[in-house]
Amino acid sequence: RCTHFIGVATLWIPAYALEGVVMAATAVVSAATAAALWVLMPRLLALPSPVQLLAANAALRASQAHYRASIERSPVPMHTLDRNGVFTDVSDSWTELLGYSRAEIVGRHLREIDAPGSDAWNEADQRQLFAHGEVRDMGRRFIHRDGQVIDVLVSGRLEQLDDETGVVCVVTDVTARRRTEAALRTAEERLRQTEKMEAIGQLTGGVAHDFNNMLQGIGGCLDM
Repeated sequence: RCTHFIGVATLWIPAYALEGVVMAATAVVSAATAAALWVLMPRLLALPSPVQLLAANAALRASQAHYRASIERSPVPMHTLDRNGVFTDVSDSWTELLGYSRAEIVGRHLREIDAPGSDAWNEADQRQLFAHGEVRDMGRRFIHRDGQVIDVLVSGRLEQLDDETGVVCVVTDVTARRRTEAALRTAEERLRQTEKMEAIGQLTGGVAHDFNNMLQGIGGCLDM
């Protein structure tokens, strides 16, 4: 545009020196642009075409849909969370374990199903998750839809979900194991108490036997 403007201006003003300078500057810029294009040409040619971009986006959407379907149909209870701890999806086996439907749980925070005394989204675990990319076998207690408390182990890993990074968690029900362990501890405590009482009984019997022997000697002396 500058060269065109200067060319028109020289029709009335004989500024040929200025026109020469502008044309020389334009030539330098054009040469630099051509050199830069020559260097960038392989990269420009490597860029995907609009058709390729559409195909890649379609393949990505299909892959994400397949990934979502694999989570929802997983035989292992699984749920996905966003970075704030809000449910984004759950598997069918997860709904069977905890009793909530997918519509009831998606969009709610993980803490809403925490049993009293259990913090499933505490800061320490968040720091470990985001620092190392995964956490394993965290003991948690969730509230079933009918109000029962379920003991679980939760393992989580950072994954790319849709357009953002989320957390994919696997849930293992250990309620029966915990109850068995509690019953075993109760039985062991009762056994220890029984052993203590048996030891006390034996000690009492021994003391009574020794005391009875002493009384027999005293009674014999009194009879004499």
